[in-house]
Amino acid sequence: MTISESGVYKTEGSGRPISAAELRYEDIKRRRLLAAPQSDARGFYSSTYVHHAPGSVHPDVLRPVRFGRDATLFPFHECVAAPFLNACSASDPNLSECVEKVISAGGGKFAKGIPELGIASLDPVHLGKVVVDNPALKLTFDDTVVTGLGDFHVNSYKIDTEKGKATLDFTANVTLKANYDMDGQVLILPIRGSGQAKIKITNLNIVIKYDFKTVDGFWTVTGYKDSYKMDRAQFKFNNLFNGNKELASTIHRVINENWEPVIRDIAPVAFHTIISACVNEAKKLFAAVPADRLLLP
Repeated sequence: MTISESGVYKTEGSGRPISAAELRYEDIKRRRLLAAPQSDARGFYSSTYVHHAPGSVHPDVLRPVRFGRDATLFPFHECVAAPFLNACSASDPNLSECVEKVISAGGGKFAKGIPELGIASLDPVHLGKVVVDNPALKLTFDDTVVTGLGDFHVNSYKIDTEKGKATLDFTANVTLKANYDMDGQVLILPIRGSGQAKIKITNLNIVIKYDFKTVDGFWTVTGYKDSYKMDRAQFKFNNLFNGNKELASTIHRVINENWEPVIRDIAPVAFHTIISACVNEAKKLFAAVPADRLLLP
């Protein structure tokens, strides 16, 4: 194993990069520091790590972790506390306001992705295929990418730790780009084409209300509801009507002047997919970082 000038660990044979988490994992196995894991009835395991050997793994890394038979593994993270979050105290009388400030300060880092915690990027976020299928319009987006979520603004955050309920309200300007294939009607006008699509959303306001509970020292999201609204949507579909510029210009003028009913027809699937991606990455954070590191006692 070697370390390049950039600090990336590589194996001697394949040259495959090795993350710092993997390196620590191998170090711990080599030193036989892993205590025998104890399984609970759900198939999750927790272990306590003890480290006394100098010059190896920092003690803060050695925290209890859990994993399941089919779960993503989050062992041996840097500090198993999210270093970009300054945790609030549960006893803070202004807890919701404190958490709101923490999310505002660290949310951009979270949105860029945290590979060592298994958290994927939300800016950009890759949605893959998104299918809109209603009686009037058949529309498929492929290779869908959404940008802009990282530059969000937190409008408010409310949390009730006793009831296990929280609400996040935030706003962002986002852009969706994809390859599209469309055939049907929009605003009673025929529309068809295939090519590249671009949808710009101004002030997309998303509200996520979620329920959570603490399981084995980690927060678990048990359910959520979402809603959204926006100030403006602008559409651009290349190659409408096989490249007929006159027809395409007319359609673009109509749908951009009447964007609200159009967005109601084509957006729900895309927006709920975006919100689902946000919730899934938050779940990974909760699964990787103990609750008492996210919210101090």
